[in-house]
Amino acid sequence: MIAPGGTPRAAVDRLNGEMVKFINIAETRTRLLNMGMEPIGNTPD
Repeated sequence: MIAPGGTPRAAVDRLNGEMVKFINIAETRTRLLNMGMEPIGNTPD
C-alpha cells in the first residue's frame, strides 16, 4: 500500500492497522498465498 507524501501520520497509521487486520484474516491470507503473494503485516515506516 502506498500513500502520497505529506499524508497525515494518523491516516497512515489507521490505513496500516486496517491492512494488517485484513491480511491476518485466515481466508484473506490463504487467498493471497494461493496467488503467490507473501502477506506481511509491517509498520508504516
